[in-house]
Amino acid sequence: MTTLTSAADADAGQLTKAGGTYGEGTFKVNLGTLAVGESGSACFQVTIR
Repeated sequence: MTTLTSAADADAGQLTKAGGTYGEGTFKVNLGTLAVGESGSACFQVTIR
């Protein structure tokens, strides 16, 4: 398991301060690229404070 954060660092998580349904920002994750025929999975657990 890889932990992603909203901090400006080297992980694939990114938090914006604008956008989203309510204009309060979005959390984006770069899942990478799959070639034709490849598969993968992703599971998310989010804590909002």
